[in-house]
Amino acid sequence: MKQTFFRNLIFLLVLNVLIKPLYVLGVDRTVQNLTGHGEYGLYFALFNLSILFSIILDIGITNYNNRIIAQQPSLIKKYLSNILCFKVLLFILYCVLTLVAAIFLQPTKEGYYILGILILNQGLNSLLLYLRSNLSALQFFKLDSFLSILDKLLMILLFGWLYYFKPIAGEFQIEWFVYSQTASYVITILVATVLLLQRIPKLQFSFDFSMLKKIWKESYLLAVIVLLMGIYTRTDAVLLKKLLGTDGDVQAGIYASAFRLLDAANQFGFLFAALLLPIFSRLIRRGQKVDELTAVSFKTIFIFSWMLAVVCLFFRNEIMQLLYHDTTIYSANILGILMFALPGASTVYIFGTLLAANRSLKELAFATAVTAIINLSLNIILIPKYQCTGAAIAAVSTQCIIGLIEIFISRKIFHLKMNPVLISKLILFSLLSLAVGYVAHLFITSLIPGVIAGLLVSLLIAFALKLFELKKVRALLVSGEE
Repeated sequence: MKQTFFRNLIFLLVLNVLIKPLYVLGVDRTVQNLTGHGEYGLYFALFNLSILFSIILDIGITNYNNRIIAQQPSLIKKYLSNILCFKVLLFILYCVLTLVAAIFLQPTKEGYYILGILILNQGLNSLLLYLRSNLSALQFFKLDSFLSILDKLLMILLFGWLYYFKPIAGEFQIEWFVYSQTASYVITILVATVLLLQRIPKLQFSFDFSMLKKIWKESYLLAVIVLLMGIYTRTDAVLLKKLLGTDGDVQAGIYASAFRLLDAANQFGFLFAALLLPIFSRLIRRGQKVDELTAVSFKTIFIFSWMLAVVCLFFRNEIMQLLYHDTTIYSANILGILMFALPGASTVYIFGTLLAANRSLKELAFATAVTAIINLSLNIILIPKYQCTGAAIAAVSTQCIIGLIEIFISRKIFHLKMNPVLISKLILFSLLSLAVGYVAHLFITSLIPGVIAGLLVSLLIAFALKLFELKKVRALLVSGEE
């Protein structure tokens, strides 16, 4: 059973890592090219605003439901109707809070209309995740994997139809993109509902408020953590629009063009974290040490995230010119800065996952609260003067700060030892890979050969320093599942 679960988990995550970058760099990027920085920037700011309070739609329900139904499948008849009723109430609360927060941005009538559809889409996404949690809990992992990518696949197909066949006259409108998201969610939810109802005996319709109180009691800290993470990862675009006045939409669009690559790259960190969470949990439950797995995982993810950041720094102009019609040295410089948030975010994927596996939620809440305050302060100070550059600097600083905080907390809780040799090797690798990136860009003018050469030489340096140990990672993952 453990091997089956692990294989399906890897299959699920690999599918998402393949499909989401395709969606982000294919569909989402093309939409921005078609609509321009201004119109897309408005959408990007409103989209980030809609995500900010989206944790209210779930407050840990999906995770709780998955755990309970997996333990007692017969409870699904009772839980399904209760939780669906509760989610309707949460959706109403989410709508009110998001619309009140929208006053801060002072959007136009068109902006409120787009925000309304985005709010609906967030509600549909939350409902889909809940339905999927039931199928996963009932051990239908392949169906869950299929549903996890179906909405994005439908979006790719719908956008392709709109883009290539042009069934609607006129220039491409951002609203068409938002409508496509809604249609994709609705179709996927209908498919998920049919698949779920076929596998559930006769339902019982009831509403038990005490059960909902129990869910909230177990999940509120996690909900707070996710909300705080949303603040320090999603408010930059909102603040760009608010603090820069009439130029805010364009600046948010420029920022989105660089952020898109960071978002796509983060999928690999998410893959790492999702694989590590059950393994860390099992090691901690058995009372085994996590030092070696933590160190090896951190080295591996840091190496790749740093190499990618270096490549984007030195080949920033070529990358942006390849991806976008309307690009400048300014927008390319944003990419060069912003991608250095990736190593910090990768650190969080390792140590944040370790703390989550240990249920150190109070410590995580403290770390995210401090980080959210720092991020808001930096954005408010830097954006009015430096615009997107200020937002990028704030993002990089924020990810580095929370990464260091979580390392410190993890050392204290798990008594992790400092390794001066490892730290020295990582610093040396970082400096040498920067030199490699500079030389590769200096002597290789073509983008793809230059990127490949830079990555390969940096990888060889990692091997030479004995930093990259794929066999050890694989051995530790396998041992954690035994």
